[in-house]
Amino acid sequence: MKVSVVHIVFILIQVYDTINSELNFDEKVLLNRSIASSASDGYYRLSNYDFQCLRQLSICLTNGWSLKFRFRLNQLTAVDRERRFLLFSTGAHEPFGDGMLIYLHQSKNTSYLEFGLKEFRNDQFAYYWQIEVELEINRWIDAVTTIQEHVTKTGKHHRMALYFDGFPYKETQVENYTEVFVFKYSQVHPRSAVIYGTGSGIALFDKIVYYERVLTDEEISEGSIFFCFIFYAEQKNKRFLFSFTGKCSLRMYKTE
Repeated sequence: MKVSVVHIVFILIQVYDTINSELNFDEKVLLNRSIASSASDGYYRLSNYDFQCLRQLSICLTNGWSLKFRFRLNQLTAVDRERRFLLFSTGAHEPFGDGMLIYLHQSKNTSYLEFGLKEFRNDQFAYYWQIEVELEINRWIDAVTTIQEHVTKTGKHHRMALYFDGFPYKETQVENYTEVFVFKYSQVHPRSAVIYGTGSGIALFDKIVYYERVLTDEEISEGSIFFCFIFYAEQKNKRFLFSFTGKCSLRMYKTE
């Protein structure tokens, strides 16, 4: 198609979260950096008592839960050897805890984030699923994780899905797990969520909100920024309008 005239218009669509706290009655703030202080080692240690599903998967009364948060990965310094750095954990990094965690893996040639989900199999072993993620540095990213229980051929298992800036990224697959050793006790479990984040450190978390349910696509998109564009193409008195709207899905309209 020969295009005689092309007008390109860039549109920045800001989707605002217009639902106030009175309507979002089921959200609970886990971390707000403006009113919380980290310890001398750079970690926040926040009580998980009011966050039932986050505290322990087995006592969650719903079939799923969600975390919505802002995340920034700062400039990383070069290292001579491989290292793993804990950035976030609901308690899953402990041998007697389950749930979600985030590690930063760094080596001389590459760096990536590991989002992990740990689910007890019995008193000695747990299933562990992980998703490797490479994110931009020096930029705040709107992230959402959902943890939902699914019925499979081998029984009930949890599945984790990741969303960044309103877009789905990846979810765990039930069959792709590793087994890890645990020490599960019925009356013993982690009592705090551990979150790393200082202004001069390698990463920052802010505005972490907990929901005792799985968020909808519309709720996941709220507050995210989408860069979309619209352009017109004219040919032989026919005009075509291509538009990227909403989550930037492509639509084409023909106008006479």
